Amino acid sequence: MAILLWINYRRIIRNIIRIFVELGRYFERCNLDLEHLIIVDNEVQRSFRNYIHRSLGGRLCKLQCKFVLERILGKDDRRKELKHFYEMAQIQGVTLTDLWHHPLLMTCNERYFFPYQALIELMCVGNWETDYSNYTENHIPSYGKRNIETTIQNSKYAIAFESVYHETYQWEDGYQNNAVGELTYSKNIVDRIDNA
Repeated sequence: MAILLWINYRRIIRNIIRIFVELGRYFERCNLDLEHLIIVDNEVQRSFRNYIHRSLGGRLCKLQCKFVLERILGKDDRRKELKHFYEMAQIQGVTLTDLWHHPLLMTCNERYFFPYQALIELMCVGNWETDYSNYTENHIPSYGKRNIETTIQNSKYAIAFESVYHETYQWEDGYQNNAVGELTYSKNIVDRIDNA
């Protein structure tokens, strides 16, 4: 079950992440919590009056940010994007800035164009397919091996997506069953919608 956050919540969550990014520039650990934050006109600010940084103790800034966001958004494993968002927060190589750009916090428009824009940007990087595939397999435990065709067949939208899969499969010399294949297939779906 995917969730889309209202624009005000996206702004608030991104502001909270920004605050933790700023703290992380100066401190490895922090104990900033909800009572240290003020929300005015959907903008979040730190309340310095209530917050005194304690360099000893506290969680790593990224994990404390995850803790604060769990208190706001809740924790529900049935909500796949939310679960993925929290999993990403625990991966060592993923920064708070990476979380700021997570699909959970994207608008519908940003989500629609994400696969296309990501591929265009990645094509400027040499050997990106191997690097991206290796990174997702080695650093994102929940990712694992995927079978795109089986995923499509199990989808409630199988009728719509199977035709695009079989039609574009030939152009791509087959899709890799990994993040690269999913990204390429997603781009082809967007192309198909744009040309319809």
